[in-house]
Amino acid sequence: MASAIDGMEGHYFAIGLPFIADMTAEGLVRGSYGVDTAQFAARYVPEMASIVTLRDTLFDVAREDAAASYAQARHDLAVDAAIGLTVLTIEIGVFVLLRRRVLRPLLANTRAVVKIAEGKLDTPLLPTTRKDEIGDMQNAIAALKKTSQAKQLLEVERENLIEQLKYASSTDFMTGLLNRREFAQRAEQQMALARRQDWSVSLILFDIDHFKAINDQYGHLSGDMTLLKIAGIARHEFRVTDNLARYGGEEFIALLVDSKQEAAVLLAERVRAAIASKPFVAVNGQPFCVTASFGLATAKAREIHDMDAFFQLADHALYQAKTGGRNQVSTGDTLVADSQLDRK
Repeated sequence: MASAIDGMEGHYFAIGLPFIADMTAEGLVRGSYGVDTAQFAARYVPEMASIVTLRDTLFDVAREDAAASYAQARHDLAVDAAIGLTVLTIEIGVFVLLRRRVLRPLLANTRAVVKIAEGKLDTPLLPTTRKDEIGDMQNAIAALKKTSQAKQLLEVERENLIEQLKYASSTDFMTGLLNRREFAQRAEQQMALARRQDWSVSLILFDIDHFKAINDQYGHLSGDMTLLKIAGIARHEFRVTDNLARYGGEEFIALLVDSKQEAAVLLAERVRAAIASKPFVAVNGQPFCVTASFGLATAKAREIHDMDAFFQLADHALYQAKTGGRNQVSTGDTLVADSQLDRK
């Protein structure tokens, strides 16, 4: 480019411009330039070629600089892109590693804790093979699950024990019927309902005839088997809603709500006949017969103000069945009277 500048200075500024100055001065003095257009062009235009040469040189230099800048820019862009791609790859790798090693286990452990808290103790856990903080968390969750399972098992055992205690406290251990205390509690509830509904209620007492003789002749184990069998017969014959219990020894009791005397007598007779018709076998294989005597009292629930007095009426009827020959159902001398029921 320096030679192009020198050429322009040596030709255009040194020759071309002085030629123009001379021509201008001559024209001002003489009134004419002394050359025609062709001669002027022949003298002046060649000197201007140095300007074109300089222009082309400048263009070439600018083009080369632009090409170099473009190449450098492409190089810089490639480097920046490579760096950016490397950074992006590293970031993606870190995210994937973070997600796989931290986020996913943390989310799975969180869900496991929630399910364990909800009582879903069969929830599968992640394997506890890691030795970092996540592994410590998984070990803690596994310990929590194990403790919760043990606690749940204890709670189940506790509930079972409570149910067993409730059953034992309300059930006769020999026959599986209600015991005397549970009978009394349920009788209060049944009587309250019967009074609200204005129902009649019947109380049936029955006991095994000559039970002592059975124990003496065949042994107490045979006596226990007799109690079990009679309890099974009674459970089968009485209604589910009837309050049936072993009252003590060989004596049984049943409170029937919404039951008039005729229906209660028929039910008692059916139970009596079922006992009398069943064969009993002693532990030594010897068969024997068993009968039972029944006493029955019936009254309107609203007229019964003293359950002990009502019980005494049924007990009196049972006594009459015993003295009247046993193996029968008795309702006493007369129907239940208000004066009897009000007796305190």
